Amino acid sequence: AGVEYVAELQLSTALQGSYTTALSVKAPDQLEDGASNTWLVRALSEVGTETGWGSTAGFVVVQMEMAQVIYGGTPSMAAHVAVVFRTSQSLIGGGIVELQAPAMYKFSCRALDGFDALFIPGLKSCDDSGNGLRLHLNQTIAPGDYAFLAGITNPAFTPSQNTFSVVLIDTSGAVKDARAELEGQRIVQGLFLYPPSLDWTSSQKGTESEIHVTVKVSGKLDPLEALGPLRAVQVAVPERFTLIVKEPVRNIDGLPTPEASWYHLFFTERLVRVDIVESHTAPPREIPAGSY
Repeated sequence: AGVEYVAELQLSTALQGSYTTALSVKAPDQLEDGASNTWLVRALSEVGTETGWGSTAGFVVVQMEMAQVIYGGTPSMAAHVAVVFRTSQSLIGGGIVELQAPAMYKFSCRALDGFDALFIPGLKSCDDSGNGLRLHLNQTIAPGDYAFLAGITNPAFTPSQNTFSVVLIDTSGAVKDARAELEGQRIVQGLFLYPPSLDWTSSQKGTESEIHVTVKVSGKLDPLEALGPLRAVQVAVPERFTLIVKEPVRNIDGLPTPEASWYHLFFTERLVRVDIVESHTAPPREIPAGSY
């Protein structure tokens, strides 16, 4: 009592034998490497003399099964951030999905800035005040996979503490599931890219669709600057979509590429790679500002 991490039970009578008592504790989001996870019990007399003691290993703190915070490391620029997580817990009747982030990142709940609830059910409101982001829900979240998008403005440099946490909080304010210490992206100096945009010819299920990916370069990408040479652009196709490798990739707006064999389709990995240079030994190209 009065000491952090200590619970004191006062007894009205002497005890001898085996007894069980129940304590309510709040577990941490995670245990740091090397942190002690041993529970100690001491028996003290009325005058404070130790009459016995024992120890046992503590319970394992299990983090959320999977969580990702995905965004581009563009310095001091508005971008999009995708938050993806898988939980084994339920938020009965709603609750809060909270993204905890370093104070140097600024988030936006505005649709114009990229916010989209995607696979988050029962969104009541989104709060981007202060650090991070909070989604307030009025429907139950069941165990499963979830994702949402938000607007983000990156800092000019990589913060010294650059970690994120995804936390699920129930209607009583208790943490039901969490994933802490997710490493953030390195802020890359000279990477002057706006969030890419997508256009498609069909959204009907089971049909083929041509996808247009537009990459906007706000300032020229000079291989001699801090960013270094840009040698390729990769586009990853999401799960449950099939990459059709029989159709060629088209360079619509003149992205600087080699004259031949400048794209590669990887069916199994659902990956498209567009080469900017012929080989790793070829001199790098400068990418002018523009949309490609």
